[in-house]
Amino acid sequence: MVDYVARLADGSSFPVVLGEKPLGRGGEGSVFPVVSVGSPVVGAADDLVGKIYHPDKGKQAEREKIGRAAQQECRDRYRMP
Repeated sequence: MVDYVARLADGSSFPVVLGEKPLGRGGEGSVFPVVSVGSPVVGAADDLVGKIYHPDKGKQAEREKIGRAAQQECRDRYRMP
């Protein structure tokens, strides 16, 4: 298991533990099962996956934009502030 810290657009952060074996790999990164999550805001670990991107400074701004859009979609869907 691998420990990470997830950071949301609102500045909050919480621990996330990912499984060691990826569910899949692609050109941008690898997708892992979430073993545990330290915040009820994002849902149950069994319903989540985590994507770890391969290092690529040229794509960092695009990835951050995608992350903000995904967070906004979650806020809208679950009526979060």
